[in-house]
Amino acid sequence: MAKSTPGRCVHCLREIEAITDDHLFPRSWYPTTTPQNLEKWKFPACGSCNREYGKLEEELRLLLAACLDPKAEAAAGIWARAFDSINPAKARYPLDGMKRKSARKRFLKRVREADPSWANGAIPEIHRDRPKGGLALLVPVKETHKFIEKLVRGTIYLTERRYIEQNQEVTVSLLRPEDSQPIVTLLERFGELYERGPGIRIRKAVAQDARTNALFVFDIWDQFRFHGAVMDRD
Repeated sequence: MAKSTPGRCVHCLREIEAITDDHLFPRSWYPTTTPQNLEKWKFPACGSCNREYGKLEEELRLLLAACLDPKAEAAAGIWARAFDSINPAKARYPLDGMKRKSARKRFLKRVREADPSWANGAIPEIHRDRPKGGLALLVPVKETHKFIEKLVRGTIYLTERRYIEQNQEVTVSLLRPEDSQPIVTLLERFGELYERGPGIRIRKAVAQDARTNALFVFDIWDQFRFHGAVMDRD
């Protein structure tokens, strides 16, 4: 048996005896067009946090994937894999079939007829003029924010090999395209770009007068855009 390796969790900051690897983006979030030799970024996490995020990411992937253009290169295979996860016919054993049925039921409960009044609460898209259908999906805000916070913490660790300590805080913003463009322009001019295949793009800019503070833009599947920041507490 492999010997347990001690380490510190990027999420909860606890020192533990047996550290695990948490992928910045789960492997199932990479489109099939991703180069096979691309390193899937990962960082240290405790088993408890790793499992908690794994469940959250599985649910969130399904909801976001259902809104994708399945023919887009940056999203190739994403919806097919997500749909398989709630298809009982793909079950490997009886308990797996029950889990898939339960997941499908939870998914269908989030489907609604689209209401124009919800437009301001929609998840920000890179291409805002993309054709829309008559159905909408309710995506939980708390879980979405938690996922983006993970991306901020993980990216800081992977690019700077440091942790976001208690004297700092992570903020998440869901900005409309017209409101986010000044930030995107700033990051394109002064920030660093990390492309993780065709489906994932990360932009990061560090404050010159406070090197531990940073702004982020996360583009996922060339469709969804999320903003994050890490700032010193007052």
